[in-house]
Amino acid sequence: MHIYLLNRLTYPMIKKISVNFCYIFSFFSIFFYFLTSFYQPLIGDDIFVFYDVKNSEDFFSYFVFKYNNWTGRFLQIVLGYYLFTNEYFLIFFKLASIPTFFITMWLAWYCITSKFIKLSDENFWTFFVFSSLVWFSLPAIAENIVWVTGFITWLYPMFISLIFLTLIFYFYNSTSENNFKIKNFTWKFIPIIITGFLSGSSIEQLSIIILFVTSYIFYLIIFVNNKKISTEYYIGYLFLILGILFLFLAPGNYTRMNLVESNFIEKIFKFTIYLFSSYFFLGNVKEAMIFFFSIILLFFLFNPETRITINVLKKSLFWLVASLIGLFIMIPLTNFLSIRTIFFPIIFIFFFILSININLENNINNTKPLKKYFVLIIISSLLFFDSFTSFLSNRSLYYENNYRNYLINEARILDQEYLEVPFYTTIPSRLTYNLNPEHDREFLKNISKIINIKIVHQDTDNAALPNSKNILKEFKNILDK
Repeated sequence: MHIYLLNRLTYPMIKKISVNFCYIFSFFSIFFYFLTSFYQPLIGDDIFVFYDVKNSEDFFSYFVFKYNNWTGRFLQIVLGYYLFTNEYFLIFFKLASIPTFFITMWLAWYCITSKFIKLSDENFWTFFVFSSLVWFSLPAIAENIVWVTGFITWLYPMFISLIFLTLIFYFYNSTSENNFKIKNFTWKFIPIIITGFLSGSSIEQLSIIILFVTSYIFYLIIFVNNKKISTEYYIGYLFLILGILFLFLAPGNYTRMNLVESNFIEKIFKFTIYLFSSYFFLGNVKEAMIFFFSIILLFFLFNPETRITINVLKKSLFWLVASLIGLFIMIPLTNFLSIRTIFFPIIFIFFFILSININLENNINNTKPLKKYFVLIIISSLLFFDSFTSFLSNRSLYYENNYRNYLINEARILDQEYLEVPFYTTIPSRLTYNLNPEHDREFLKNISKIINIKIVHQDTDNAALPNSKNILKEFKNILDK
C-alpha cells in the first residue's frame, strides 16, 4: 500500500521534471542546429556549382548545360541555380535543412502508422525517439543534410517524395473507410502531379524506390481492397513516370558515367563489396554500432516482447524491399559508390523496423514510465551535445574558410600567379562537411584552373596541420586566453 502511494506521488513529479528537461534541451538543440547549418561553409562542389551558375547567361542556359553535360536531376539543377544566385534563398534553405529532415520523418510516420502525430498526443514521445534514432544513425549526415550540394541532392528530394507518398497513403487509407466515395479531382490534384514529377526526376535511387512503393500501394487498392483509384492519382502516377524518364534519359548522366571507366568484372567486384557491407556502413564499425543499437532500442521500447506476426511482417515487407532496391539500383553506378549513397537504404530500413513494431497488436501505452522517461532524457541530452559540438566545429571551419577565401581574393586583386593557403585544421564534427586533405588538394588544383592562379597548401615546418584543431579542447580552455 505504501509503495503504491509512493508511486502515485512520485510519478507526476518524475513526469514533470523529465518533460521540462526534454523541452529545455530540445529548445537549445534546435537553436544550435540552426547555427550549425548556417555556419557550414561552401565547400568542394558548392564552389564549382557557384562558378557554373556565374558563367551561365540565365537559368535556361544553365539548365540545358547541366542536363546535357552532367545530370537529369531536375530539383538539383533548379535549386543549384537559385540558391547560388540569391543569397537569401541560400540562407533560408540552409537554416531549413535540419527541420526539413524531421518534417520528412513526420510525413513518413503517417505513411507507416496512418496517423499524423501531434505534439499533444500521448504517444508523441515515440515519434521523438524514432526520428532522433534515425538522426543519430544516418551515414554521412553532414554530406546528405548539412552540406549545400548534399541537401539539394538528397534531403530535399526525400522531403518532396515523402509529400507525394503521404498523398498516396492518404488515398489508400481513405479506401478502407466505410463511407469512401471516389472523387476524380480534388484539391490534391496539383500537389500530386507536381510532387510526382519532382519525385520521379529527383535522384536515381529514390525515384525507383518511390515508383515501387506507389505501384505496390496501387496494387493493394485495386486487388486487395477492391476499390477504384481516382483519376488525379493516375495522372500523378503518370507524372512520376514522366519524371523518371526525364531523369534517366538525360544525356548528362551518360557523359558523367563515361568520365570514369571500369570493366564488367571490376564493377561486379565493387558492387558485391558495397552490397554486403552497406548495412554495416561500408566497414565504418563505429557508425554501424550506433545503427544496430538504435534498432535494438526501438524493439526494446516499442515491442519488448518481440511480437511480430506473419501478417504484420507481410504488410511491412515492402519497406525492406524498397531499401534493397535503393542498393541494387546502384549496379550501373559502381564508380560513384560511397557511404552517402546508403542514405536512402538506411532510412527505409528504419521505416521497415518501425512498421513491424508499431501496429495494432502492440500496445505502446504499456511501456513503463521510468524506462520511457530515462530514454527521453538521454536522447534529449545527446541531441543537445550533438548540436553544440557541431556548431563549434562548423563555426571554426567557417572562419578558416573565410580566411582562405580572403587570401584567394587578395591574390586575384594583386594579379598573383602563385598562392599558398593553409590546410583546414578544424577536426570535423558529425555535422561538419569538409574535404579530406587529399580531396582538398585536388580541389585546389581544379579551382586554380578556373581563376588562373596556382594554389597549393602551405608546406613549411610551422604550417598548420590538417584536422589538428580540437575545437572542444579550445572551448574548454577559452577562459585561459
